[in-house]
Amino acid sequence: MSYKALYLTYRPQTFEEVAGQKPIVRTLKNALATGKMAHAYLFAGPRGTGKTSMARLFAKALNCEEGLGHQCNQCQNCQEVANGNHPDVIEIDAASNNGVDQVRDLIEKVRYAPIKGNYKVYIIDEVHMMTTGAFNALLKTIEEPPENVIFILCTTEPFKVIPTILSRCQRFDFSKLSYDEMSEKLHEILDKEGTKYTEGGLKTIIDLADGGMRDALSILDQVLAFSNNVLHEEDVLAMYGLASIDEKVDLLLAIKEGNVSEVVKKSEAYLAGGIDIRRLVLELISLLKDLLIYEKTNDLSLMEKLDKENADTLAKNLSPADCNSMISSLIEAQNNFKNVSDIRSLFELTLLRMASTDSPAPAPKPVKKPTPAPAPAPAPKVEEPKVVKPEPEPEPEQVPAEPVFEESSPLFDFINENKYSPAPKKATEVPDWLVSKEEPEEPAPAPAPKVEEPVKEDTIIRSTSIDTSKISHYEISTTGTNFVLSDEQIFNISVLADKQERLSLKDKWALLEELKMDPKFGKVASLLSNATPFCLCKDALILAYQHKNQAEKANLVSNQAALSDLVEAMLGRRVFVYALDPDRRLAVRTYYYEKVQMGQIPNKKDIVLNLPVIK
Repeated sequence: MSYKALYLTYRPQTFEEVAGQKPIVRTLKNALATGKMAHAYLFAGPRGTGKTSMARLFAKALNCEEGLGHQCNQCQNCQEVANGNHPDVIEIDAASNNGVDQVRDLIEKVRYAPIKGNYKVYIIDEVHMMTTGAFNALLKTIEEPPENVIFILCTTEPFKVIPTILSRCQRFDFSKLSYDEMSEKLHEILDKEGTKYTEGGLKTIIDLADGGMRDALSILDQVLAFSNNVLHEEDVLAMYGLASIDEKVDLLLAIKEGNVSEVVKKSEAYLAGGIDIRRLVLELISLLKDLLIYEKTNDLSLMEKLDKENADTLAKNLSPADCNSMISSLIEAQNNFKNVSDIRSLFELTLLRMASTDSPAPAPKPVKKPTPAPAPAPAPKVEEPKVVKPEPEPEPEQVPAEPVFEESSPLFDFINENKYSPAPKKATEVPDWLVSKEEPEEPAPAPAPKVEEPVKEDTIIRSTSIDTSKISHYEISTTGTNFVLSDEQIFNISVLADKQERLSLKDKWALLEELKMDPKFGKVASLLSNATPFCLCKDALILAYQHKNQAEKANLVSNQAALSDLVEAMLGRRVFVYALDPDRRLAVRTYYYEKVQMGQIPNKKDIVLNLPVIK
C-alpha cells in the first residue's frame, strides 16, 4: 500500500480522538444522545482545526449500525464513511460546485430516501465560495429539508455566507488549538511512529503551525523526510528559514550594545540563509514581549518563547525602556512592509537605526523638558508666522536640492507618509496642502494673527456676505459622469499653488454658512462648506473632503458650473474645482514625495495643466 500522509493516517475516527474543540464535541454528543439534531449546521473556523473531520464523525455517529451516537468503526457504514465512499454521506466541494445548476441537481437528489444508513448527510466544504444565486437556490431546502437529511456547511470565512443561510444553521466556531493540545497530540503520534525527537524541534513545529493541527502534521511529515525520520530543532529551522532563539537573543544584544558591524553581519547571514523576514520580525517582537513580562513579574510561566537562561541574559542588558523602544521600531517596520517593494533594505535599515540610537527610549525626555519651563510653550506659536512669510522667496526648481529628507530617517518618513516636521525647511519645499494636519470636515474661521499678516492683499474679507447676483448655475446633481484628474495633473497644481491666496480664500469659507439656508443657493453652498480649500493656483482649486461620496458628488460634470460660479463669487476669478477624498489625498501625497525623491519637480514656467473647460 502506498504511503499515507500523517494528517490522513491520524485523522480522528471517534469524538474522543479529536484534538481540542471540547465544547463542540460535548454539544454534538449530547444532541445525539437526546436525539435533538438540527437539520443544518455551520462549522466555521481557521484551516486545519477539524471542521471536515468533525462533520465526518457526526455523519458516522448518525449512521453507525450499533445505534445513534455510536462510532464502532467496525460496521460497514462506519468503514465506508471513514473511507469516503458511503452513498448517504455526500461531500461537495463548493469551490468547484458553486453554481445554481449544481445546487438544483443537489436539491433534486435530496428528495430520495437514504440507501444504507439512517440519514443522508450533505457536507458542503468551503461553502463561502458559492455564488449568491446558489445560496438563494439552496435557501428553502436548508430551511425545510426532508426528515432524514442533514446539511453540514464548513467554511473558513463565515462572514461571506449570506445572513439568510446563517440564520437557518446551528453555528459552531472552531478555535485554534492551544500549545498543550497540539503538544499532547504530536507526542502521541511520534510515539506511535517510533520517531526520535527533541522538545525544541516539537515546540518549533507547534509555533509554525499557528494552532492548526493539519499544518503541524504536514510540517512534521516534511521535516521527517528531510532528516531521515529524526526530529531536531536545527532541521526545522533549516527547512523553513528560521533563526534559533539563541541567534535572536544575540541579535538583540548586539543592537543594544550598538555593535553595528555585528548587526550587519547577522542581518546578511539571515538574508543569505533565506530567512523569512516578516516572521523574524514577529519573533523578535514576541521575545521582547516575553522579556517585558519577565522583568515586571519574574514569572517564567507567563513567557511563551524565552527560557530562564535567555530571559536573565536579556534582562541584565535591556531595560523595559529599551524593550519598548525596540518593539515600537519593529512594529513600525512591520506596518511598512506592505508599502515597499524591497523589505530586505527596510529590515536592515530598521536594525541599523535601532543599533545606532544612543538612547533607545527618547519618548520620556521631551515630556520632562517642557513641564518645568512653561515659558517656552508660546514660542512655537510666535515662530509659525515667521516660517510663512519667506514663502515666495525660493524657486521651486531648488526643491530636490533641499535637504528636507535628510532629517531623522528618510526611508521611514517616506514610506510612513509622514507629514514632515517643517521647522528647519523653507516653506516652498513641500506644498502646504500636502502636509496640512487640518481636519477637512471642520473648516474653521480665520484666526486673528493670520488676518493681520496679508494686510496688503486685496482678497482680505471686507464684506459679510457673498455677492450672488452674477451666479447663473446653482442646481446640484447626485448622479452622472465624473471629472477625473490624474496624479500628474494634481501634482502640477500643487507646484503652482499659492498658499497666501488659499489662506485668504479659507478665511472667506465661513461665509458659506449663511448661504446654506438659502432656497436657491443652499445646495451648492452646503456641498462646498463640507470641504476645505486644500490647494489653490491660478486656474484650479483642490478641495479636501472627509467622505468619498461627497468628493464624488463634487466631481460630477453637471455640478462643476455651479461650484465654479460660487467659488468665483468669493475668489474673484473662475477656476476649475476638483475634490479629493482621504484615500486619493494619500495617493497624491505619496506620488508627490516620490517625485521629490527623484528630483523631478518641474519649473513653473513649463507646466501646462490642460484642465477641463467649464462654461
